[in-house]
Amino acid sequence: MIFRLLPKVVLVFSGLLSAAWSSAAIDLNAATVKRLDNGMTVILLEDSNFPLVSVQMIYKVGARNETIGLTGLAHFVEHMAFRGSENFPGTGLVSNSYARGGEWHGYTWTDLTTYFATMPANDLDLLLRIEADRMSRLEFSDDIVEVERGAVLAEMHMYENEPSSMLIDALMFVSFVAHPYRNNTNGFESDIESVTYEDVSDFYEQHYHPGNAVLAVVGDFDQVATLARINELFGEIDGRPATPLPHTAEPVQAGERRVRVTGSIDERQVSIGYRAPSSNNPDFPVFLVLQALLGGSSGASFLQNDWGTPVGAE
Repeated sequence: MIFRLLPKVVLVFSGLLSAAWSSAAIDLNAATVKRLDNGMTVILLEDSNFPLVSVQMIYKVGARNETIGLTGLAHFVEHMAFRGSENFPGTGLVSNSYARGGEWHGYTWTDLTTYFATMPANDLDLLLRIEADRMSRLEFSDDIVEVERGAVLAEMHMYENEPSSMLIDALMFVSFVAHPYRNNTNGFESDIESVTYEDVSDFYEQHYHPGNAVLAVVGDFDQVATLARINELFGEIDGRPATPLPHTAEPVQAGERRVRVTGSIDERQVSIGYRAPSSNNPDFPVFLVLQALLGGSSGASFLQNDWGTPVGAE
């Protein structure tokens, strides 16, 4: 799945919260952040209002980590990560969640790939075992790559029928002339048609490891016992340095750039993009407010989701 809304770090974490939590206040300041010896970051937030637990695993890898000729690989690997693994063969990574009444999903974007699921609290161990297998024991084969190639291409063509999606892709491509933020998360069709088993396997081996991972657990669980179990499941996986950020610096933009996308639709859309500060810049909160004012969004309040629905008590 391609996530078509620009993700913000603080909102990614709030995305862990299921709809059931929308009527209960959650104190994000109560979250505990730990770092395992192998480099994996763990965020734990206990909340016993409902007998549920949500688990989200974020890998800091996305379209920015791809090269010409191998575009779309991060998204392709995401599709493969819902197939089978050593301890969950076949479709076990998803069928086991369905069998316990859980919900799951995942998406790929420019900076990250993420997987998340919500289940009854007593199934937390299952969710942790699934993510441990997803990190280090996925099973690839030529046959599965061929099956997912068709699924990825079908999703790509689906977005081609959305004018706003095509406009955003064109805007990003013309906005950046050097930095890989210009990469389309879907990739180019010819690249997807040519991707091999070795390409997918190599990308997985290179980027799916503790140094690139952030695991968040929210819900009704015991923090001490859960951290011990996380150490048991993930601590044995060898640690490596995180994938380096792209070193290419975007040249200074000397003037306005425009792109026009035409198609057989009976409507017109306009999109305008401006350079913005990074999320760790002190001006970023001010930018969010300004973006909300200029763009007419539902609001920049972190107490709301993107549709303006409160996620906690005022």
